[in-house]
Amino acid sequence: MFSKEFKGFIKINNLFSATDKVLLAVSGGADSMTLLHLFLRYYQNNLTSVLHCNFSLRGSESDSEEAFLADFCKKNNIQFYVKHFSTQSFASKNGVSTQMAARDLRYTWFEEMRLKLNANYIAVGTHKNDEAETLFINLIRGTGIKGLKSILPKRNSIIRPLLFALRSDIERYATETKIEYKQDSSNNDNKYWRNKIRNEIIPKLEEIREDAVSKISDSMQRINQVNNLYSDILLDIKNKYINASGNIVRIDLDLFKEKHAHLYLHDILSDYSFNSSQIKQIIGSVNTVGAHFKSSSYELVVERSFLEVSAFTNECDEKSLFLNEGITELVISPHFTLKQSVINISSFSKELHSPNRAILDKSKLHYPLKIRKWQAGDRFVPFGMKGYRKVSDFLNGLKLTTREKKDVYVILSEKEIVWVVGFRISNSFKVVDNSNEIVKLSI
Repeated sequence: MFSKEFKGFIKINNLFSATDKVLLAVSGGADSMTLLHLFLRYYQNNLTSVLHCNFSLRGSESDSEEAFLADFCKKNNIQFYVKHFSTQSFASKNGVSTQMAARDLRYTWFEEMRLKLNANYIAVGTHKNDEAETLFINLIRGTGIKGLKSILPKRNSIIRPLLFALRSDIERYATETKIEYKQDSSNNDNKYWRNKIRNEIIPKLEEIREDAVSKISDSMQRINQVNNLYSDILLDIKNKYINASGNIVRIDLDLFKEKHAHLYLHDILSDYSFNSSQIKQIIGSVNTVGAHFKSSSYELVVERSFLEVSAFTNECDEKSLFLNEGITELVISPHFTLKQSVINISSFSKELHSPNRAILDKSKLHYPLKIRKWQAGDRFVPFGMKGYRKVSDFLNGLKLTTREKKDVYVILSEKEIVWVVGFRISNSFKVVDNSNEIVKLSI
């Protein structure tokens, strides 16, 4: 009966074809060893190799599992690959839990091996109990509706042929067919969330209802359908209110005219690594122009009519560069390069003036010219005007966004601003009738 369900599940979900090459991820436990035996019995032509991860977390026990699998594969003429990981070191370096580190390491390696061995899929031993445990983990983390969905039998190159079965079904089949497997002692350590849920929460639910895990799985399937419907609605919302240009995403604040705006915005911003607490603060600040928030990878600024999201970099904005006389080109940032040339007075033309060019009287410049981001308190005399004006007021008059203002550079001769780069030169350095040498700066 179990074998029939296994083959039926693979067929119904179209997990792989008769010609596909499949790698099996095998830990040595009941679920993965059962999966290996079933492939040997029914899909041996598809079975390409066995992959095993030694996470170096349980000393001799980990090594014993590796030796057990190596021996099994040798006896059954199966290609065996093993990878040793420094899991604790990876977890510490990346600020993640040991279990999350192990997950990231194994799936990265699985994909590397799939490509190296020219295989189509990687089969893992995920079952219904794993699915239920994941549900509770995601509930605790507050992942929202996305975290309540059922695990897909097939996603990209990962297939889960045992997802139809309960852990008890698998262990019963392993016992009946005399499948040898190893017990992982760390599964009894309740310091891990998953183990505590597995060993304490799920048994309590099964006391209330014997088929609790199956019913949880059924509910997760229905949540999948609801999520698919919601995803279609959210896609329409994104198309209507989000404008993306390059690395900049703008979310129109007219979104708040929608009935479920807070729900939509939560899902939109979670894609940019903002957590629930931050999103609540952002929603509470939509009327505060200039309010600024940072996630691990992105920053968000509240503007008058939209929220602007951009990739966050650790570039030092205070870094200054210097342009010496005779230098013809200088890289200012990843976004633009400054070029310098001397113009013959006889070829000077007013047509050379533009926001991206500065035409300056060379005699008034004192090299090296300093280039830096503008700062609070900076002031200059804008070309065509009399008297000093704060750079901040000048930029506000241009109605630049907070991000656009942040990326503005100024060029100084000694302590005097020569050019607000890309916008206006200083009247103090303009070319006059008796100018002899002219410097052109352009970006």
